[in-house]
Amino acid sequence: MVNMFVEIANHGGYRALKSHSLTKTELKNAMILIITDPINSYTSTERKNIKDFVTNGGGLMIATEADYYNAGNSAEINKLLEYLGSNIRVNDDEIVDEVNNAGIPYVPVPNVFPSPIIYPKVKKIVCKSTTSLVNTSYGPLTRNDGVEIFAVASSSATNIDADENGDAYIYKSGEDIPVVAGEIIGNGKIAVFGSSAMFTFHVYNNSNVHQTNIFNLSIMDWMTGSASDINFTEALEGLKLISTEKSLASDDVTGKIFRKLRYSSVLEKNLFNDLKSGNYDSVEGLVEELRRCSHDERVTFRVMLQKVRNQLIGLSLLEDGEGRRFRNLIKEINLIIR
Repeated sequence: MVNMFVEIANHGGYRALKSHSLTKTELKNAMILIITDPINSYTSTERKNIKDFVTNGGGLMIATEADYYNAGNSAEINKLLEYLGSNIRVNDDEIVDEVNNAGIPYVPVPNVFPSPIIYPKVKKIVCKSTTSLVNTSYGPLTRNDGVEIFAVASSSATNIDADENGDAYIYKSGEDIPVVAGEIIGNGKIAVFGSSAMFTFHVYNNSNVHQTNIFNLSIMDWMTGSASDINFTEALEGLKLISTEKSLASDDVTGKIFRKLRYSSVLEKNLFNDLKSGNYDSVEGLVEELRRCSHDERVTFRVMLQKVRNQLIGLSLLEDGEGRRFRNLIKEINLIIR
């Protein structure tokens, strides 16, 4: 998981904090909670805190793994999904692909992304020890179940009951095998991943041949895309805190600072999405707002804008032809700073 946190921080405009606690206090200032194949059962209090977090607008990413040697903890994840009121369940199986794989059949390479939420640059993702997703009746999961299917295995893939316990739904020939799916619950959103390996260094280290990092970023941006009520000045103050504080352990930072950090994360994400989609009018509107800010805040915004541009170029999401308009934005900010 640490490697995914680094990827998010470097390319997605998010700031990740690792926590072993699921208290209301820990979750209060979070935008997205990421859970990977829990070993222990959640307490009733923890489950309630997670549900409150999601229904009040938080994003939840849950990842598991295949049942090879009965490794995955699908029962605990399904218990949580049921408690949340989700239409998604984790199958007790393993996806194998003899054709589209990263060298071995149990490392499939899904290449079908039915949802427009996934960025067009995504052509392939890499999984490992992957379970499929099913509906609440433990049958095939489809959009008719009220969910968004983000990725399905390639047509050459099949799923097997790897632990041979007879507890898996086996997808029939011609049925899409979902690997990642999501849905809206209350005011929040969840996404279920059939492979926790999609968050590891093993996957990101081979990103030159696939786009798993961009795929994950697509889902995170979908989760946080409805954020509103951004205080521009506090957002810039929050960004300065990120760049100047050496340690931001949660129990050492006040609620006020956390609020500013959250504002800055939302602002940077919105800049990222606006520039990615070519919505320069929105960004130019923020530039006009800079005239009411202090000199330091203007400088900070310029740094943020340049950072977002570098992120987009690094992810190949900014077309070369857009460079001139972006340079004009930076030029205008420089004039304002003077």
